[in-house]
Amino acid sequence: MDAERALAIRLLAEQRARIAAGVRRLGCKLEPRFESIPAEVAEASIASLLRDLEHFLATGDHRPLASTVRATVRLRRHGGFSSGDFAVYSHAYLPIIRKVFLQAGELPLATMRAFDQVENAVLPVMARLLSDVALVGEPASDADIDDTKPSLASPRGSQAPNPFVSLSVDEELTDPGRGPPTRRSSP
Repeated sequence: MDAERALAIRLLAEQRARIAAGVRRLGCKLEPRFESIPAEVAEASIASLLRDLEHFLATGDHRPLASTVRATVRLRRHGGFSSGDFAVYSHAYLPIIRKVFLQAGELPLATMRAFDQVENAVLPVMARLLSDVALVGEPASDADIDDTKPSLASPRGSQAPNPFVSLSVDEELTDPGRGPPTRRSSP
């Protein structure tokens, strides 16, 4: 395991309660309907997702994370929340994690690289959560959900990537046809 991933896992574990509280508070500001969920319940749910994210980063095993996502989707849908509510609330995770990581007192460059590891894992998870919550109806059981296939709600159908793998935001910013940026000389 590389140093950035190990640091990300450690910071998530050490700061889990603080991150969960921050995500809940920011999430409620972004989508006030979530204030109807008691703080301790919401924070426990967020902490569970973070714990499963730590496991995913450490092992590559997506099953606990997938199970938590499915359970969260089912519970919140039964409470009347929509995919739009989830979409807004999902924007609370990454800014809070980034800020908490930076405030943890680690070296800034190492911390940002650790955050990149989290971001590369969280973005596909959030995409899956939002796709799954948008489904009309629910499967009869967990066995009816195949986490290796795209969600039925995906607008790209079979072209959607497996959302329980890490991606690289850096790769999306790199144009293979261009070299590294160069400084422009002053006139």
